[in-house]
Amino acid sequence: MIMERKEAEQGVLSFLKSKGYLSACNALKAEAHISVAIECAIRLEHIFSTAQTATVVSNYFENYQRLQTWADRTLPKYRPDLQRLLFPAFAFLYLEMVRHSLSEAQNFFLQFSGEHAYKEDLGLLATLNSARKLESEAGRFFLENMMRIKISKCALQLLMSFIESEGFSLMYWVVSKYVDFEVTAETSGSKAVLLDKEGRDIRNSEHLNLLPFPEEGRVRREAKTWTPRLFTVAEARREEDEQNRLTLSEMQPPPVCFHTLYDAEGLLCADVSEDGSSLVGGFEDSSLRLWDLRQSTTLCFRGHSGSVFAVKFSPCGRLFVSGGEDGCVRLWSLLSTSAVAVLKGHVFSVWALAFSPQGFYFASGGADCSARVWSTDGVQAVRVFIGHLSDVTAVRLHPASQYLASASADKTVRVWDLDIGQCVRLLAGHCMPVRVLEFAWGGRWLLSGDEGGLLCMWDMQESSVQWTRQLEGALVSASASHEDTLLSIGSEANHLWVLSPKGAVLFDCPTKRTPVLALTFTWLNLLVAMGPMTATT
Repeated sequence: MIMERKEAEQGVLSFLKSKGYLSACNALKAEAHISVAIECAIRLEHIFSTAQTATVVSNYFENYQRLQTWADRTLPKYRPDLQRLLFPAFAFLYLEMVRHSLSEAQNFFLQFSGEHAYKEDLGLLATLNSARKLESEAGRFFLENMMRIKISKCALQLLMSFIESEGFSLMYWVVSKYVDFEVTAETSGSKAVLLDKEGRDIRNSEHLNLLPFPEEGRVRREAKTWTPRLFTVAEARREEDEQNRLTLSEMQPPPVCFHTLYDAEGLLCADVSEDGSSLVGGFEDSSLRLWDLRQSTTLCFRGHSGSVFAVKFSPCGRLFVSGGEDGCVRLWSLLSTSAVAVLKGHVFSVWALAFSPQGFYFASGGADCSARVWSTDGVQAVRVFIGHLSDVTAVRLHPASQYLASASADKTVRVWDLDIGQCVRLLAGHCMPVRVLEFAWGGRWLLSGDEGGLLCMWDMQESSVQWTRQLEGALVSASASHEDTLLSIGSEANHLWVLSPKGAVLFDCPTKRTPVLALTFTWLNLLVAMGPMTATT
């Protein structure tokens, strides 16, 4: 329907322009709200009115390579918008090569697929390697829908001028058939999304699985077949660890590896990567240090203009984010050992950070009483949540990325629906500022701990406390084992506890002079923790 509407609008405008009825043409555009994208298409229609898909292999390679080179070298202001077109162009050029049974289709896929971060989509495309397979459900999913891209008006006009000047009839044919441009006034930070025949966004709900709480039963965890995911580090090693994962129980404690950092004066925050191979810490002097335990190397990162209060690894291990006194959130790459994005939005200090399990979204909380959700491919917050009465001191994304939990110095925990942007749960029960959050048991339960040592386990469905446990010192770190059989809690009072699902303390592991700033259960179910050695009193 959306494609038929666009073709009808293009046809009417082309007829009016050919007859010289400019006033009628302008009136139609104003009344029908015809987009800039349609105007640009009409502008090129006379040039490519007879364009058909090419069957010359070199055309596919040349069209894509020249588009890629041009997008990478264009003005920095428009570069993100234009680079967003590269994945749809790659995907649909590849599918057209497969549809025409061109022998070089696989070479095209292998040569250019590594440049895109849509791992799930790339895996699906790799299976569509013959014309017969294009008739499958996966093939129809791509070929019968359009890819929506948000793009600024100026960037779209630059794109059309480039296609016109280069005479890229093949690229024009692909863009006009498979891409739907949503024109914005300014440059946008969103990814390409897929539309069905009715113009509805197929992927939006799949990106975040934004569902309300069910009235009965467990919180639903939808399959994220089409969720974009970043490439993981050492995927083979992760699969091997998962196959050899330790089975933990109340009678079988986890092996604990504790890293005590000497000469770490001024360490304010820390995190452990999910494979346990790297540690990262934020310091009072605005620096960050990364310890690679496999290679026994240390890297120093600088970029913040004040103390660093929060740091978090992505699930893939190739990225981490940091936030601090300057109110900025910085996204760092371990491959380039530099900041790849500076995200501005918080007015005051950033206290908390958390990645989604898929690694595409992450959340932040700050002294401006707000919690924000960001994506790894944009510089603007995709969601902003305001409701707390004091600093947001902890954030955590639901395992299925349906909800965001935020804790505050106002002694409450709020759960936000990422779709409607509203608070759907308000959990009050703490008497001190809440410092730590952790989802458990498939996202049905939420663990919260405060500065007074009180630990609460909440049933998300019932909005009620299942149990409480009074521990020692301010609770600052928590992690659940991969089968949700055990919980681990760390405090500033030099203690690490392992708890059962019912809140019973199974193991109390005191340290001599080391607060437990960070801990995580690795893929192997090894408990890795870290903290700085403090001076004797």
